Amino acid sequence: MLEVVLYKRFFILSLLFTSFLFCDIPTLEQITKSSPQEWIQRGDRWTFKDRFEDQRDEIYPVLDSMGIFETKWASKKHYDYALVLGALHGAVEMRIDHIVEEWKRGTRFDSIVFLTGQRPLHLEKEKEFLSLKNETAMMVHVWETTEMPPELRAIPLTVVDAPPLPLRGRPTTESTVYAWLEISPEPGLILMVSSQPYVGYQRAVLSTLLPLFEVEGVGQEGGRSLPISILLDTIGKEVAWSRH
Repeated sequence: MLEVVLYKRFFILSLLFTSFLFCDIPTLEQITKSSPQEWIQRGDRWTFKDRFEDQRDEIYPVLDSMGIFETKWASKKHYDYALVLGALHGAVEMRIDHIVEEWKRGTRFDSIVFLTGQRPLHLEKEKEFLSLKNETAMMVHVWETTEMPPELRAIPLTVVDAPPLPLRGRPTTESTVYAWLEISPEPGLILMVSSQPYVGYQRAVLSTLLPLFEVEGVGQEGGRSLPISILLDTIGKEVAWSRH
C-alpha cells in the first residue's frame, strides 16, 4: 500500500512540476531557434562548447523567472533520507553546508546518503585536495571537517562509492543512484541535496529512477554567472528526464 501511495503522489507532483517547467520552454526555443534536445551537450560541463552566449541578455531573464538560481528549502519537517549528491569540491561544500542549515531550521531525516563515487579529482579546480583519493574521499573529508550540531553528525551515514563508467572515467548521477539501489533501500521520502542551477535537473533524474520514492530537491542559490551553454544544457536534460 505504501508503494502505491508513493507512486501516485510522485505521478501527480511530476505532472505539476513538468507543467510549470515547460511553460517557459517555448520562449527559450524561440530565442535560440532550437529544441531542448539540441541544448544538451556530451561530456563534462567544463568541456562544453560555448554556445548562445551572444543571446545572454534575452535568455537569462527567462531562466531567472524559472527559479533555477534560487535557494530551495525543504517543505516538510521529516524525511526518511537526505541524499547528498557528489560534485566538484566547491559544490560539495555548498551542499553539506546546506544540509547543516536545513537541520538548524528544524528539518529532520533518519539517515544520510552520499551519492558519490570514484571520480578523479580535477587537477585545477580541486588541486588543493589532490592528496585525497577521489570524489568519495573528498566528500567524506568535507563532512568530517564541517562544523555541525552533534545530533546531526550522529545520524547514520551511508557512502555510496560508485565505480567509474568505462566511457566516462567517472560515475554519473544515474550510476550513483543505481549503486544505491543495489543495497535495497526501503521506499520512502527523500530530501535530495544538490545546488543551483542543478536542483531541478537532478531531482528529475532521481524521480525517474526511483518511482517508489517521493523526491524533493533542495540546494543553495547559485549559477548566475555560469555560461548560457551550461544553463541550457541543464534545462534540456531536465526536460528530457521529466518526459521519461
